[in-house]
Amino acid sequence: MSKQAEPSMAEAMMAIASALAEFKKAPAGDANSELALSKMVEFLERQEKARVTKQEEEDLNTVEARKLGRHVNAAGVYENNFPPEISFLNPLGERDNPRADLKCDMYWVGHELRKEGVSREEIELLNQMTPGTYMVTGSDMQLVKLTVKGREANDGSLERMSFHFAFKNADDRQRVRPMTEWLREALGDKIPTAAALLAEIETLKQQLANK
Repeated sequence: MSKQAEPSMAEAMMAIASALAEFKKAPAGDANSELALSKMVEFLERQEKARVTKQEEEDLNTVEARKLGRHVNAAGVYENNFPPEISFLNPLGERDNPRADLKCDMYWVGHELRKEGVSREEIELLNQMTPGTYMVTGSDMQLVKLTVKGREANDGSLERMSFHFAFKNADDRQRVRPMTEWLREALGDKIPTAAALLAEIETLKQQLANK
């Protein structure tokens, strides 16, 4: 006599659902009915515990996978590794060292700055800036006025900053330097003068001569 195949999980669930429907129609209070119900409860609790445990393991695997840079799709299937997303905008890699968000809307001489087009260093410097007037140095070593205008939201937080230079003509625009250099200078990283550098060189020469 061949052994009867065990019902699948889906078949077992459907059978229990059908049995419960029958109980609801004509509930019986005898011992056999109570035993049947208790067996159903025991079976369902066991299946639910197994499901939760499996889900917890899958969640843990997903977390660990993401730490390792592995992509897990909506179905929980591991796909290709996440690339480190290293670029000139973020030499440290967007995957492991993502850039911060700009602290508010920002406009540089009329052009809106967006995170996808701003480097890691630029974001860090821009987020340190506050509204005010700064004197920075142009490429011709002459001072240029940088004005930073701010606008506050209703709650008093800064919602927008715009950066403006006192350029009057095309010749003035030839004095432009990289954004990061001007921001660093505005934040206190002063450019040494030629006289200061010459003095430093002279001091170094004397130190070498005395050795």
